[in-house]
Amino acid sequence: MKLRYFFIIIFLLQALELFAQKETVDGEVASVKSEKQEATLLMETIQRFDNALMQRNVEELNRLVADKLKMVHSNGMVETKATLLGNIQSKKLVYESIEQGKNYEVQLQGKNKAVVQRSLDVRGILESKEFSVKLNTREEWILEENNWKLVKRESKNRE
Repeated sequence: MKLRYFFIIIFLLQALELFAQKETVDGEVASVKSEKQEATLLMETIQRFDNALMQRNVEELNRLVADKLKMVHSNGMVETKATLLGNIQSKKLVYESIEQGKNYEVQLQGKNKAVVQRSLDVRGILESKEFSVKLNTREEWILEENNWKLVKRESKNRE
């Protein structure tokens, strides 16, 4: 009788082990799905960021950029979070249009960092002077409390 219980226990332990392995495999599959979803969510966040720049929505920008933001513009101007928000609010820098090209690349790096490279056509006004530039940008985004935030952006002229 004791031998029967022994085999039943062994059988149950093996069944539990197989179940645990299946969970791991399913977890890996779920991880791949969540990377695609995360990339989609990031691109939606980037669209919100571009719209907030054009609409001068300082509250939305405040949510979408990290406290340690560093934006390096193609003209050499460098903005932190405070200077970006101040320049947008004071109308020192006005974005009239931001058009993203069809080609962009999203590289997720771990669970909380991403690098995005994209081309942009931007028109606006800087210190009362109109500008129109074609840019290649490299952006670094971090995931904080389930929200993507821009931490670094470098822009260079495409032409």
